[in-house]
Amino acid sequence: MPQQESLANRELPKDAPTSCANLLQEWAAIARARDAAEADIAAHRASNQALGYFAGVLFPPLVLGIDNDDEAKQRLEELQVRRDELIQAGRELRCPQLP
Repeated sequence: MPQQESLANRELPKDAPTSCANLLQEWAAIARARDAAEADIAAHRASNQALGYFAGVLFPPLVLGIDNDDEAKQRLEELQVRRDELIQAGRELRCPQLP
């Protein structure tokens, strides 16, 4: 696993918020998007578990029907990276209300 850069050593992206109000607005949007991606993953969990069980016990080709939710997981990763950038921006802007 590659070593991740610490927040303190990252350079802020050019599209970083310029005020605490903008930062909090984007933070809320990220929270909503994260909740939606997690709901997508959760919605498939039961059927994926059932398919995995039946594929392992009865009919291995069923494993092809499992939805790994790769797009939702990739979106969660992107949102986490942006959230980390917002944390760093909030520190630099000295936003007191950063969650």
